[in-house]
Amino acid sequence: ERSAGQKAGIDRDKAMTTLLGEAQDYALLLDHCADGSPFAEPDRKALRALAKTGVRRARARIVQRRID
Repeated sequence: ERSAGQKAGIDRDKAMTTLLGEAQDYALLLDHCADGSPFAEPDRKALRALAKTGVRRARARIVQRRID
């Protein structure tokens, strides 16, 4: 059986993994909104804005988790 400290560490690792995955998803979306994108231009603009905001928020949450 895991101790409370071990469980807390595992929970922190899972949370960080989730945040890193979200940041990666947004970064990939940004890459797919560049020239040669399969998306129409109006969609690219909206998706870029969404992805930039998502990356910024995910990075801030990652930094905060590292500090906590």
